[in-house]
Amino acid sequence: MKIIELEEKLMQGHRPDVLVPEGCWVAGGAVRSWFTGEKTSDIDVFAKDEKTLLSFASANNLNEVVQEAEKLITYKYSPPVQLIKRYYPDVEATLDSFDFVICQFAWDGKKIYTTQEAIVSTLRKHLGVHKIQKEFALDSLRRMVKYVKKGYTPCMGTLRDVALVFQSIEKKEEIENQLQYYPNGAVRKIIRWD
Repeated sequence: MKIIELEEKLMQGHRPDVLVPEGCWVAGGAVRSWFTGEKTSDIDVFAKDEKTLLSFASANNLNEVVQEAEKLITYKYSPPVQLIKRYYPDVEATLDSFDFVICQFAWDGKKIYTTQEAIVSTLRKHLGVHKIQKEFALDSLRRMVKYVKKGYTPCMGTLRDVALVFQSIEKKEEIENQLQYYPNGAVRKIIRWD
């Protein structure tokens, strides 16, 4: 995976209206939406450690917590700000952790980062797999449906990659565990059809 920088003049939408302290970065859909000019549903914030992550809340005067779980704190903001409590040494490691290529956008308050694949997939509205982790396979499947609803189309290779991850899950209990817990650590209250 090769990280490239985008100039702000190439962005079509509005920059997330937040201050980004040193050691923090906004990544995923908020930056992709800034690139495309589409509306964003939330702002996901990452950092190298917990202290640095919490400095983001202080810098932006975030104090009303909407939800808190083992791996996530959501603050009331417009759009909501989610502090992701999975720590990465840098932007590159964060982008490399994403399941789908279209998520590989980040901004550290100064520079905008992405991959060539993310740009092409986003512009073509293609949903391609970067890396699906076995322990989050069910959530990646849920996210796949979310992106399809947003107009991104998985190709046969994407469907194959998702299917192969499920094929690698050996025990039914692994799937049941993924049904019980969100990736952010919160317990699902109800498991049913919507």
